[in-house]
Amino acid sequence: MSVGQKMRSQREFLDGTEKNLGSMMELSKSASDAIREIERKALQRKQWLWFFIIVLFVLDIYVMSVMWKNDGRIVSRSIPVNNKIG
Repeated sequence: MSVGQKMRSQREFLDGTEKNLGSMMELSKSASDAIREIERKALQRKQWLWFFIIVLFVLDIYVMSVMWKNDGRIVSRSIPVNNKIG
């Protein structure tokens, strides 16, 4: 094998390696984009979960305050004492 053929063979090998490296970089970039998307969705779900927990806590406090004011009942039913028939 002559020197020219060896240099041509090495150049072809380097070109093939460069193409493989480029495709691996694209694959790595798409994988990192997918991971970022999964992390964003997970964060969004956590935020909605905390929002839901806070809303339930506020409703619980409200119901407890209503029951405190109405002697343990949620609904206050005032029946007039002077409601005599006849």
